[in-house]
Amino acid sequence: MSSFKKVLLSCCVVAGFGVSQSVHAFSLPFSVPSTDTIVNGLLDTMAKSGAKSLCAKGNNVKPFTIRSFDGVIGKVPQLAAAGMILCEDSGVEGFKDSKFRANAVKTLGTEDIGKIRTMLLADVKKATGSVKKLACNLATGGALDTGGVPVSKLASGACSAKPA
Repeated sequence: MSSFKKVLLSCCVVAGFGVSQSVHAFSLPFSVPSTDTIVNGLLDTMAKSGAKSLCAKGNNVKPFTIRSFDGVIGKVPQLAAAGMILCEDSGVEGFKDSKFRANAVKTLGTEDIGKIRTMLLADVKKATGSVKKLACNLATGGALDTGGVPVSKLASGACSAKPA
């Protein structure tokens, strides 16, 4: 191989490395935080603005909503269920087409709110840490008492139970 080709190849490799490193460095500030970080942000949002504010279009900066970070929280079964019950019939613009809803339906395997309510009541006792705290705050606070179903009363026992 000629020396010119070697120099050209070396430049391409170095340039490619530099581009991949700068792209990687650029993407780091926009990475998805941990579930605990998101959930704690959701708890803050709920405390400041009420449960219904969690249905709004999400940001990747506070205040967080369930639709923040492309709705990744919809992949956590208990939070997917709570979010679907809270927001499905809320009338919040864009919720029905949101990535949270798509993730939640995929995670839960249904869009039927009755079935989702049953799942939440069964699964909330399996949750731990911040996930359980948020799911139980939503479930026992009355925000999910829709369609004549007193989720808050039904969930109180499950929320006080220790995880299995």
